[in-house]
Amino acid sequence: MTDKEKQEAIRKAEARNHSMLEAAKPLIKWMNENCHPHCTAHVDQTGVELTEGVATAQTAEFLRDRLPGSRA
Repeated sequence: MTDKEKQEAIRKAEARNHSMLEAAKPLIKWMNENCHPHCTAHVDQTGVELTEGVATAQTAEFLRDRLPGSRA
């Protein structure tokens, strides 16, 4: 990939990110006015789901130290 192609790819990614943020701002505003900080929204091509984090726990105990698809 040439430097010019890299710059164009970066420009397109930045434009896409800006466009996505502008589209999301009304939902972000609505959530700030109607929800508490433990709510999240998951948006896909056909709908939106509002969820609330009641409890959460994380562990790295079972993570493999390799990339998916690589051989052990």
